[in-house]
Amino acid sequence: MPVQIGDDTDWEKIAAGQGHNLAIKTDGTLWSWGLNFNGQCGDGTTTDVVEPTQIGEDTDWVSISAGGGHSLAIKADGSLWAWGANGSGQLGIGNVMDVPLPAQVGEDTDWSEVSAGFEFSLFRKSNGLIYSSGFNANGQLGLGDNLSVNVPTLIGDESWASIEAGSSYAFALSPEDELFGWGFNAFGQLGIGSSNSNVLTPTAIVSETVWNLVSAAEGLIASGGLFGYHSVGLKGQNLEICGTGLNDQGQLGLEGVGSLSEFSCEAGILLSASVPAIIQPKLKLYPSPSSGNVTIESTIGHGVIFVIDMTGRKVFQKQMNNARANLDLHFLPSGLYNIVLTDDEVRLSEQIVIAR
Repeated sequence: MPVQIGDDTDWEKIAAGQGHNLAIKTDGTLWSWGLNFNGQCGDGTTTDVVEPTQIGEDTDWVSISAGGGHSLAIKADGSLWAWGANGSGQLGIGNVMDVPLPAQVGEDTDWSEVSAGFEFSLFRKSNGLIYSSGFNANGQLGLGDNLSVNVPTLIGDESWASIEAGSSYAFALSPEDELFGWGFNAFGQLGIGSSNSNVLTPTAIVSETVWNLVSAAEGLIASGGLFGYHSVGLKGQNLEICGTGLNDQGQLGLEGVGSLSEFSCEAGILLSASVPAIIQPKLKLYPSPSSGNVTIESTIGHGVIFVIDMTGRKVFQKQMNNARANLDLHFLPSGLYNIVLTDDEVRLSEQIVIAR
């Protein structure tokens, strides 16, 4: 049963890795706990951490992702940071040495999203370009080959809206909400339908074109069998839950099916028949950092948008009548802002960085 961790009520974001966790509080502080063999908790040691422990004293963390044994994060200034296991170059710092404290990756300050997989990483810039680093035996870096790299390396020249790294495979959503996947596909977890062969470059998923989000499981091979080689996603305005890949433990919610090679959204899969009652509303903002043009997307599709600065002052307001809206915030000075979408029943909030 769910058990509360401590008594604090100011947690803002959470990220679960294969054996450790990261969290950001509303004051911008960074916290971690769990397995720490490779320094993935970022406290400078390799001793496991049994309760949430603050990492350093900085108060400008805005984005986090926890992987198989490493961690990724972005600060409010758009700088990229990484720590933990690095035997395959997944930290992107130019070597393969483990790092027990957050280390800056390069000098660029236009990073907006990170996703840590198993021994590889994905990084997205504010212009939508995505980069990868780390282990690449299954094509999970999306670079068209099987060569591992230890610095962030550009994947093509397309602009993407979001990224998701799994065990040895990955997904990305295009600005038009089309889903693409690449990497390890032995169990059909990419959902491309044609075969279970590995895919070396971003490849369109052959199914519904309008996706809201996708989640790729962290996989491993243990004495009890294979775990984590499945994918789930939300598609369409009805927020149908769809799944593909391995189902030997019933992880797709289907009986008598070993695996699927394309996304199935049939009634009954993963309780999709009752999705409207159990799915929490989502709010997505991009790019971040932004020069002023901000796209806002939400599953509730309507309401009033408020932009609030760090003093609590409302600096912008707009009515939202569709699932996506564009905000022109060029008039605002550089800084961190809360964007709030609210209607009669729901209040959603996310932070965004305005930087020029």
